Amino acid sequence: MRRLDAALLLAVAFVIVGACDRSPTRPSPVSDSTALSDLGASKPSSANGPRSSEQVVFSGVAGIGSSFLKGSPVGFWIWCEAESSNPYEHECNGAMYFYALGLTKHVEGEIEEFGADLYRMTVSSTLDKTIVDCVLENTAEAERGPNNEVRVRCTTPSGSAVSNTAVVNVTGPGD
Repeated sequence: MRRLDAALLLAVAFVIVGACDRSPTRPSPVSDSTALSDLGASKPSSANGPRSSEQVVFSGVAGIGSSFLKGSPVGFWIWCEAESSNPYEHECNGAMYFYALGLTKHVEGEIEEFGADLYRMTVSSTLDKTIVDCVLENTAEAERGPNNEVRVRCTTPSGSAVSNTAVVNVTGPGD
């Protein structure tokens, strides 16, 4: 048994030392069309152009006027694709946490634009029913930094709260 262990250890050491003995090499340049064709794909035509998406992120803590159990503030970080030419159009993903309830969950749902630069996200937890139909809305066009009002109301846990220091980030092509 000891001979087998020693032989195995020696073989592993040989492979490691052999691999480390080589000096690093610089990869050779490859054109985009060559790299894509090597993968069996074709280079997108310039007529199609890149596929851009309008992305919306709400991030903050809503505690003002909280009617959640124990007056819990609710934190959120949710990313959505508002307008897109890919299969994730109108999809949202992120997290919500209710501090006083000890509740932190992954959420997903949908987004809709209900006015000029006004967005409504409706999300629920994915693995259970601890967060159901939470609606988050910004109340005005997004301002840079933590200067935005976002209203949060949920069916489960039941309640609502407001953040006036939320970050609302809208990127990509819009209307």
